Amino acid sequence: MKRRTKIAWIIALAASMLALGVATKFVLFPGGAFDRSKWNLNPGDPPHWRRPMADRLVARRTLQGRTPLEVEQLLGPPIAPARGFDSDLLYYLGPERGFISIDSEWLALWLDQSGRVGRAEIVHD
Repeated sequence: MKRRTKIAWIIALAASMLALGVATKFVLFPGGAFDRSKWNLNPGDPPHWRRPMADRLVARRTLQGRTPLEVEQLLGPPIAPARGFDSDLLYYLGPERGFISIDSEWLALWLDQSGRVGRAEIVHD
């Protein structure tokens, strides 16, 4: 093999490995690591870091199977009432992400028949 071809293969392999690493990070570890003290700093007007934490909680299904009391111990008290959403527990995340943020983002949790979290989603109002 010519030297140029070898170099091209090495560069292509390195680029593929880098792309795979980046993709793995965003698929397996989306958002930011959960930090209870940061999450509960200012529940009335949460800072921007609540949204990435909520992304990871939803992606990893961290809250599924927990009781409302366990969720409240982790995330603090939910917004009551659920502001027109059909969810059972609701947490304010802040203004909607994007260039023009008209709406708000919420972490909505639905309980299953056993009274535990069965579904968690990020919703917009």
